Amino acid sequence: MQQLWRVSRSALAENIRFGAPVAGSTMLARAIFDVDYLVIGIVLGAHALGLYTLAFRLPEALILNVFFVLSTVLFPLYTQVRGDRQRLRDGYLKSVTVQALYGITAGVGLAVVAPVLVPVLFGQQWEESVTPLVFLALYAAARSLGAGANDVYKALGRPGLSIRISVVRLVVLLPALVFASRWGIVGVACAQMVVAVVFAFGMQAVAAKVLGTRMRRMLRAAAPGLACGAAVSLVGLLNLSRHALGPVLTLAVMVVAGVGLVYAVLRFGYRGLHDDVLGLFKRHHDSPGPAPDHVP
Repeated sequence: MQQLWRVSRSALAENIRFGAPVAGSTMLARAIFDVDYLVIGIVLGAHALGLYTLAFRLPEALILNVFFVLSTVLFPLYTQVRGDRQRLRDGYLKSVTVQALYGITAGVGLAVVAPVLVPVLFGQQWEESVTPLVFLALYAAARSLGAGANDVYKALGRPGLSIRISVVRLVVLLPALVFASRWGIVGVACAQMVVAVVFAFGMQAVAAKVLGTRMRRMLRAAAPGLACGAAVSLVGLLNLSRHALGPVLTLAVMVVAGVGLVYAVLRFGYRGLHDDVLGLFKRHHDSPGPAPDHVP
């Protein structure tokens, strides 16, 4: 029994060398994710914090939490193919395409429907949350561009990269949020978006270097998401009709128009990706359920 729990010093040291940066990176990521609440609560007060929290709720639930779940799936997959650098590169670029497609499209879509979505879901009394929601939705879209980079660093046995980038991000983000707070929660949300855009490209540049590929390939992988996001931004023009149609009908029209534009961009601009996405939905729809009981 004693031998079962015996661990060599070298194995223990190796686990500590890998685990300590991973744990540190996770704690820093949590700090980065919550530091805006801290700044707003201290500088702007409880009322502003309530408005900001409501504005953050939708991007967090619809976009950011999706990527947290994906991270738990992608990291072990990257680890399995870490010995085959070409497979790892191809797999990562594919994940960048899918994550950018979802994150940017959903983020831009949420930003453009914010003026009608907030009154419909929460009521007119929360209208001060609309502008922060626009910037926070774009912040979530920017975060999707950098999603997965930390998983690659860890899969390649270089978790120290994650912690160094997280330290730099926190050092940049905290004073930026404090400075931006002079413009209220709108300023804080805008600062979040700007920092997210800068670090999304920075993290992908580091990932490209670690994987031994060019940044041009990273940008090409994100291109479908960027194109769909640009198309969805046109839906914002329909906000002009909300006084004539009413918020509920305007929201419905905007959602249908946004979905139609995304489909058109994929169908005519990225046919291969269009077929892959449709194939995923078809396989999910056609997957057999439990076998029926035999009836004699």
